[in-house]
Amino acid sequence: MRWLAIRRTRSDVERGAVAVIVAILMVALIGMGAMAVDIGRVAAEKAQLQNGADASALAIASYCSANTGTCQSNGPGLANQYATANSNDGSAVVPSVTFPNAGTVTVQTSTPASGLILTLAQAFSMTSTQVQASATASWGGPGSGPAALPLTFAPCQFDLTGKEQAILTQGTGTPTCVSDSPSGAVIPGGFSIVQSDPGTCSATVHPDDPSTSGIDPYLDTSTGANLNSCKNDVSSYLGKVVLFPVWDHTNLLPGGNTRYYIKGFAAFFLDGYIFPAVSPKSGGSTNLIVDTSGKAANGIQGHFIEYVADATKYGGGGYTGGGATLPPTLIK
Repeated sequence: MRWLAIRRTRSDVERGAVAVIVAILMVALIGMGAMAVDIGRVAAEKAQLQNGADASALAIASYCSANTGTCQSNGPGLANQYATANSNDGSAVVPSVTFPNAGTVTVQTSTPASGLILTLAQAFSMTSTQVQASATASWGGPGSGPAALPLTFAPCQFDLTGKEQAILTQGTGTPTCVSDSPSGAVIPGGFSIVQSDPGTCSATVHPDDPSTSGIDPYLDTSTGANLNSCKNDVSSYLGKVVLFPVWDHTNLLPGGNTRYYIKGFAAFFLDGYIFPAVSPKSGGSTNLIVDTSGKAANGIQGHFIEYVADATKYGGGGYTGGGATLPPTLIK
């Protein structure tokens, strides 16, 4: 008896393989969909939260610049207002509003405790995720940055009435005032000459002394520091606003040098000067600079004014009573 042979074709052998491949690829396809959809949603949520943090920090900085007494108490309310307004669904929350140092505020925004609900990622047992953002803004007086001349003086020199005045070098009949430091030491008024930056007549107030706790901007003196190289620089500032660093207390360094701790900058309109080794230039009322006995003395002459400093060059947290201020600015 002859048996009939059933011939199996190649397609018969591979029947069902496509279904297996599709089933395997579906996992990857769902994963890619989760990445495309859910990661996009997370990015959009992050952008909204960042906008809310930025707006909140700037709003608080603007408020604090004009309302020192109620700044910290009203800060969280402003943050909640701006964080919610910048959230499409109005669900953003503000876990914290902190004031890390004088003249700065940090705002953190976040999704609610339930997190951002995910869609396709739920296939991988990921139902939600937390998204956060933060921003820091500064305001007030500048605390660190460039000083046009390598000079610093005590706060007792301030006369914010706008009256023309001379500020003389220390020890020339100048007034004294009390330090804001815990020591309450008496500090002399007038100028001190500090170390200028290499190859320049200017100096840079460093933002923080690493050897101390807290925020302590500073300048250092150096043996032999003088104004010999500042002749052209001084004359170029006549008739202009100069930001002078103001010191509050000092620390003696090894080698006999002094570290001046800077509390901020003063905005001074310069219209005259007399310095050792720097001849007076025409155009300024240098003849008006006199000491208490009526004789010519070394120093500067002019008056304090209101002045908004360039926030890209100066750090915040400094003295706010010297006429120099910073606009509310995001710093990170």
